[in-house]
Amino acid sequence: MDNTFFIYLATRLSGIQAISVAIAIASGVMLVGLMLYRLIELDDNLVYEYKVEQITKRIEINNKKQKIARRFLFISLFFAVFTPNTKEAVMIYAGGKTLDYVQKDTSLQKIPYKATELILKKMDQYLNDSTITN
Repeated sequence: MDNTFFIYLATRLSGIQAISVAIAIASGVMLVGLMLYRLIELDDNLVYEYKVEQITKRIEINNKKQKIARRFLFISLFFAVFTPNTKEAVMIYAGGKTLDYVQKDTSLQKIPYKATELILKKMDQYLNDSTITN
């Protein structure tokens, strides 16, 4: 994969995550609204037994709308939970590349233990800071 594409994608991940959360909230509200509407409509229409056909059609339409809202809710929640934000994606990519480079280069393997400990401490600190700010 080209690095420029990764950089572009990494800059858009926070936006994708925010859109997923917004869609999840909207579809959740829609699903709750449809459930409440169905309960209210059934309660109001129980008095009139001659409207059974109309009621069943409305219930079928409401069921279809609820299925669509549930699908949007679960898919958007999936993307919201499993999509890393920009800082996390860059850290994953840069950390992996750095570790690969350190393992391949024999001259870097002679870095003292304290220096590698400092690098790991800084990486942990950066990760903790990035999770607090997001």
